[in-house]
Amino acid sequence: MTSLRPLALLCLLAPPCVCRANAQGASLKPEAAVPGAVLVASFRLADGRKPVEIRASFRGNRPVFQPARQEYVALVPVPASAPAGKTPFYFKVRFGSGGDYSEVLYATVLARAFPEQHLKMPASKTGLMNSELLRKERELLYAAFEKCSPTRQWTGAFALPISGRESSPWGRKRYVNGKWWGQHQGVDIAAGTGTPVASDAAGTVVLAQRLEMRGNTVVVDHGRGLFSAYNHLSWIDVAVGQSVKQGQGLGAVGATGFVTGAHLHWEARIGRTPVDPMLLVQQPLPLP
Repeated sequence: MTSLRPLALLCLLAPPCVCRANAQGASLKPEAAVPGAVLVASFRLADGRKPVEIRASFRGNRPVFQPARQEYVALVPVPASAPAGKTPFYFKVRFGSGGDYSEVLYATVLARAFPEQHLKMPASKTGLMNSELLRKERELLYAAFEKCSPTRQWTGAFALPISGRESSPWGRKRYVNGKWWGQHQGVDIAAGTGTPVASDAAGTVVLAQRLEMRGNTVVVDHGRGLFSAYNHLSWIDVAVGQSVKQGQGLGAVGATGFVTGAHLHWEARIGRTPVDPMLLVQQPLPLP
């Protein structure tokens, strides 16, 4: 499939490069990225000792490290709200035999402008969006996003789940009736009802059911805390626990749930934090 955005989007990401490594081999890459991007943190032990615990923090997010060959690796989301500037990544390793290790690494968050959308909505609909129903639906999704496999199941760059016109980009700032409503957590792609929807990368289905707001929804766990989600489907062709390959059918475009017309709402997340799935399509993550 072809990209929905001009290649100029690549300019939003700095070319992959490795931050200076310390004696123990800690690194954070790339050195600079826009909101919506994913950083890769890694730690290589110099003497083969196994850590009891690895703790880290970036913009309030606590990434989970998983063993990968001779390293421990974590995916670190850069949230939409991250301000431009040099941002610390706090890193600490605890060993059972003592000799704990800590360091502060830095990544530069680049400025990224998000378009705005101003909507008018009757009180009956705004009330629904703030309802207990939406809260329960979020909790169900958050539970799915916590069922991550420690094993990386995908390789290379992600692929677009469908061809179509991008009708709403990731991060768009939304105002409803003149009040702040939040930022768009996915990418909307306009397409006709029944258009096949494919998995953007290999993984395992962890949720496949109808939700009141998001309609027929599929969530795929790609491993290492990385997930993709597909909303408003006409129907679902996969089941929880099923392994899928990149390009394998998940269902079809529809208008189920709280929508005004047929389209695919496509998300990528690191745990609960939304990231821009289009950036995963533009270039693969710099994983070891």
